[in-house]
Amino acid sequence: KRQGINAEYGSCMVDNILITNDKGEIIFSKYYNLDRTENPENYRLQSEQNLYRLTFQEWSLAKEQNEQHQVAVCGDKFIIYTAVDKLLVFVTGAQDEDELSLSGLLDQLVVMLKTLSSKKGVLSETEVIEEYSRVCLFIDELVTDGVVDQTDSQTLETLIQMKITPGKKDKSFLGM
Repeated sequence: KRQGINAEYGSCMVDNILITNDKGEIIFSKYYNLDRTENPENYRLQSEQNLYRLTFQEWSLAKEQNEQHQVAVCGDKFIIYTAVDKLLVFVTGAQDEDELSLSGLLDQLVVMLKTLSSKKGVLSETEVIEEYSRVCLFIDELVTDGVVDQTDSQTLETLIQMKITPGKKDKSFLGM
């Protein structure tokens, strides 16, 4: 049984993961604590409004510094984000955790997303939409119930391949 604790990243608590296009339109979102809130939809809306309010002015900088991490603080949460070609990727987690743990998680997400890029080499929302089920599988193996669970690239690839239809050879997420 998995313990949900990784030696490299500790027991980092993740609040949510968002992937948006460069205009901020959400392509993927996963929240890990909605069952602990009275009004999940209001919590989600409030979280997204706060995220946009605190990071929007820095999106152009994030896009210029493609894949360099930016940090914002919202109440008791860190928001770590970066641009990956035509996408923005956000990870929000508890401020009492080390933001470097969230940054390490963001690194893994970037590696996975880069494998989706088309022959042009520029990642856009089209690739995420076309490979949505793989993105979900990857993130589900990476984070379980808000805890960074698995960060070893080889293990992640093996777990994902096991869940893909048997007998169907699928391209590797992480280039393995």
